[in-house]
Amino acid sequence: MKVECIVVSDTRFGSGGFTLIELMVGIAVAGVLLALAVPSFQNLTANNALRSSSADLVTAINTARAQAVNLRVDVVLEETGSSWTDGWRVKYGAGTTETDQTFTPSGGVTVTQTLFNGFKTANSVRVAELQVQSGREALRNVGQGVLLDAVTAYTNVLANQTLVEAQRANVASLKETQAITQRRLNAGDVTPTDTAQAEARLNRGLADLNAAEVNFAISQATAADQLYLAGLVYRTGPYAPNGTPFANGFKDYVTLLNERDGGLNGVK
Repeated sequence: MKVECIVVSDTRFGSGGFTLIELMVGIAVAGVLLALAVPSFQNLTANNALRSSSADLVTAINTARAQAVNLRVDVVLEETGSSWTDGWRVKYGAGTTETDQTFTPSGGVTVTQTLFNGFKTANSVRVAELQVQSGREALRNVGQGVLLDAVTAYTNVLANQTLVEAQRANVASLKETQAITQRRLNAGDVTPTDTAQAEARLNRGLADLNAAEVNFAISQATAADQLYLAGLVYRTGPYAPNGTPFANGFKDYVTLLNERDGGLNGVK
């Protein structure tokens, strides 16, 4: 009897395995994932190593302190090699049977500290100090400007008040002159022209008086707006030792003027 073996291939689901293109795509995807994951993994490893080394150093310090107290001997924490990056050990002094303990940093952790940066820190501090001094001088200049404006406004009030009083005295004199001229005209001693000139001078005096009163009112209003005497700027900065007593005395003087005299010409 003859036996035959027939192999039937099922092609409904295609052939098994990967094509070259699928393999290349998979490798590319894996490469991208590795490129993204490796830096994070390195940072994680470095952080874990730093935490582990820090914990070991703290443990060594606490151990040295505790053993020095308990054993009452000198216990030294020192580097094992040329620097602390090679590790450190807790070294016991003479008179004890304790064994020195050695610690090795995890992952080669290195701690760095900048000792010299080209005087950048000192220069930055100097720049900051100069900026503060410049700001203080600017504030001092502002205070002096405000004080000067206040003094100017006050002196303008005094000057205009004196001018008004002078113009009023002038008007009173012109009125008396005009009345005398009118009586002389009635008596026939002067002409109507003299009387007209006296009246013109009186009208001019009245106009000057009106202008002086207007200027006096304006100066009073200006003083009311600008009469702010700021002496507190001398309380801070390099002027504080001598400036603070000056500011306090100046404030007391202005308070006295406000309470006793009602301010400066009515301006508080």
